[in-house]
Amino acid sequence: MKNSTFLGGILVAIGAACYGMLTTFVKLAENHGFNMYEITLTEYIIGVPALFLVDYFMRKRNPQKKHPKPTAKNIRNLMLAGGTMGITTFVYYLSVQYISVSIAIVLLMQSVWIGVLLDAIFNKTKPDFLKLIAVIIVLGGTVLATNLFFSEIILDWRGIALGFLAAISYSITILATNKVGLELSTATRSKYMALGALVLVSFITIPLIIDNFHVEILYTWGIFFGVFGALLPPLLLNYGMPKVNLGVGAIITSMELPVAVALAYFLLNEEVNIYQVLGIILILIAVVTMNIREIRS
Repeated sequence: MKNSTFLGGILVAIGAACYGMLTTFVKLAENHGFNMYEITLTEYIIGVPALFLVDYFMRKRNPQKKHPKPTAKNIRNLMLAGGTMGITTFVYYLSVQYISVSIAIVLLMQSVWIGVLLDAIFNKTKPDFLKLIAVIIVLGGTVLATNLFFSEIILDWRGIALGFLAAISYSITILATNKVGLELSTATRSKYMALGALVLVSFITIPLIIDNFHVEILYTWGIFFGVFGALLPPLLLNYGMPKVNLGVGAIITSMELPVAVALAYFLLNEEVNIYQVLGIILILIAVVTMNIREIRS
């Protein structure tokens, strides 16, 4: 049991780290001449077939195991949930055209308190005292982490709006995936969600790149984004989360914040000052505070 929990924690950590490093590599890919529209599209063009293959081989590996067949309603709802995942990817990558990777990931982490708000609205659950405290800590940490009062740099409102929109979409994705198709296997749920993301992303990006698509991205950067963006994270998180306590899992996934900031600092030479570090620490403390009851239980 302990080994299973430890393995689950490791898998969740790897999945979160994959998500955390993506925007830094979006910037690097753009430095090599690719644009974020073709990066986003290629991520799912590579990732979706890979997920379908994983699901196929998982079924072949255990033919005796009962694999629930997804209904038309399952597929529709999973693809709709995947659509919000596609929106998150698109607007999150787009936000780093206007703001730094460090600030973009901080804005994405606003999903911590947006999730509390959505849960209160849709599930009619009143937030407890700890969650309210955590929300206040997140907001305070965000002010510091975005360097709002200690820098002369004017933040581009387009990047702020897109980063905040990514957080809203990400919160909806999390809310949906905790309710849709839970009786299905991890690979089956992941492939239909990714398919929904591909459909939506294709609808948005293809008209913008139809005359300017670099085919070489399919066998260069596209493989990286397909594997570390669309393939591994959903499989690792969906497989690892049930093995760990929900609160511990939420804390582990928040490591995408320091991963993103660290990679932006070392690979992109983005400036990170003491106020931003303190803000990031406060946001991580808020995640722990919010999940302390689940950890104790």
